Amino acid sequence: MAPHARRVIVVNSAGAARPVRVTSTRHNWLAWLPIAVCSGCGGECYQDLTTITHAPLETIQPDPETPPAPTGKADLLSRIHHSRAALEQALGQLSDDQMTRHGPDGWSVKDHLAHFTAWEQGISALLQGRPRYAAMGVDEAIYLHGDEEQTNAMIYERNRERSLTDVMAAFEESHRQIIEVLEGMEETGLLRPYSHYQPDESQESQDSPVVYWVVGNTFAHYDEHRRSIESRDWSNP
Repeated sequence: MAPHARRVIVVNSAGAARPVRVTSTRHNWLAWLPIAVCSGCGGECYQDLTTITHAPLETIQPDPETPPAPTGKADLLSRIHHSRAALEQALGQLSDDQMTRHGPDGWSVKDHLAHFTAWEQGISALLQGRPRYAAMGVDEAIYLHGDEEQTNAMIYERNRERSLTDVMAAFEESHRQIIEVLEGMEETGLLRPYSHYQPDESQESQDSPVVYWVVGNTFAHYDEHRRSIESRDWSNP
């Protein structure tokens, strides 16, 4: 999944950034890097990509579903570990029948696992400079020129007939791979822009730190789908 297009950064006259969460959609992440100071006031401003607007800090309310940003690589790995453990605990309470039973959204738990496994595989490829679409098993044209819903639909269609055993094996292998890749990275690598890893890809907000994509496709994605799984009414067949 891609980070949401709107991100707010607070800067001061020295150009130092401090993060603020915003209420917009569930996919807003904290920004870490300094940006230009507003020439209009020389003080702290909220900059939404190219548009600067002045507002008091207290008018920006945290989104309760938006996780705070990791403070560094070690914290990122810790957050991934804890969210993954919570997800696996939720999965461990389900039978094979429940894992393959379609829910109100038309997806089974198996489908949810195949979905974020594909996106996680895409992040491993991204950080290694390989095409994301190939690792995710989607067509290049859909990935590059379609929208996220079309990509998700293709992931669903490509995986819906796979066995639970096969999907679970990919789920586990994908996680092993992303941890291996992240552990082998320097912390500064997480602050490099998306375009550093995919220079030939035209991606919205491609100059933003790649850590946004890592967060959105690891612990934040686990939490989102875990909540969906836990909210299911399993008393109804």
